[in-house]
Amino acid sequence: MEQPLHLHYQRQARRGELLREQNSFLNEALAATRQGVIMLAPNDEVLLCTKPAKRFLARYFKTANCNHLQLPRKLRHYLHRSERPVAGGLAAPPWHQPMLVERDGGRLIIRMFSSHASGRRILLLEEKRTLRSIAALQKYLSLSPREAEVLFWVSQGKKNSGIAIILGLSTATVEKHLEHILKKLKVETRTAAALYAYEILSG
Repeated sequence: MEQPLHLHYQRQARRGELLREQNSFLNEALAATRQGVIMLAPNDEVLLCTKPAKRFLARYFKTANCNHLQLPRKLRHYLHRSERPVAGGLAAPPWHQPMLVERDGGRLIIRMFSSHASGRRILLLEEKRTLRSIAALQKYLSLSPREAEVLFWVSQGKKNSGIAIILGLSTATVEKHLEHILKKLKVETRTAAALYAYEILSG
């Protein structure tokens, strides 16, 4: 026996109301975290963009838009590049190399996760405040300002040549600073020094 039409519409309306409540609750929960979240449909339409994500886009890409196809061009390029098939014609993995954007003493780390079944993608945006981190290393490890800068970039996986470019120094000067850092921390390798930094920065 078929249900009356008005009951069908009532149930549909109730389902829609529950979905809106769930989405509102999800937005509130995600906004409470320090990470921004963007969910994209297969056609790049933005299905969800939390308040932290909007702040990060405005700060690092100079745009407050997070709707439809208005993601920053640099971010769209990262999405399309990450989804190219890997060698051998295999599909791209569900996780991808992160995108890094640096601006005004901060670093934005963007990680993408994709579902081959639904075609949807989720972007997680996390901010690291570089200047604040360097100050913490200087304070807690008794380093000079320049040594703290060098150790910070060592902890971020940068090689001496890369650190030299970032700080405007010669590679030899970076190596000398690193020697002083190892002596102060009483360790023998840059990996051990980086572990000290991780403990401070994650605390």
